[in-house]
Amino acid sequence: MEPKLDIKRIAHLKLFSKVLSIVIIFISILLFFALYYNFTLLTSISPHWISIVPNTVLCFFFLGLMLFLLNREDDSPYLIIIGKILSIIVFIIGSLSLIEHSYGVDFKIDQILMKTTSLNTVYPGRMAPTTAFNFIICGISFFMINFEFKSKRRPCMYFMYLVGITTLYLFLYYLYGQSFYTLT
Repeated sequence: MEPKLDIKRIAHLKLFSKVLSIVIIFISILLFFALYYNFTLLTSISPHWISIVPNTVLCFFFLGLMLFLLNREDDSPYLIIIGKILSIIVFIIGSLSLIEHSYGVDFKIDQILMKTTSLNTVYPGRMAPTTAFNFIICGISFFMINFEFKSKRRPCMYFMYLVGITTLYLFLYYLYGQSFYTLT
């Protein structure tokens, strides 16, 4: 038996998704300006914590843009291709950052957008490993957004559950004042 689709609920979820994509894009642009003008109040919750870095902001901007493109009514093949390209870029940035952390190499991608000076980290401009991992998963998820199994389930949902669990875990660490990362 096929479940009934609640048209009103779907319309509300689409509206929420559109608004969320615009908010993500706006916050990303705001953070770019905050990083450029060194306005630390917006780039770090606490002076003792590592601030957001340009690559992270760029990936958030691309994810917001992909979400916005997915919510368009026209299914233009060009928009789908642009979304796929953006998801590949997010995947590559996350992968290179995670490789840098894992193997101690420096691809110099951390300072491409703008030079950052952070006193709390050895590699200024490098995103956190869990952030890089989440961007890898988001890149894969957005790339596979239209793929579904015969059971009508989409693997991108399960990938996003993994991102949500990882993010919740880190949020709880920060909430309870624990340090998840070793600062050297």
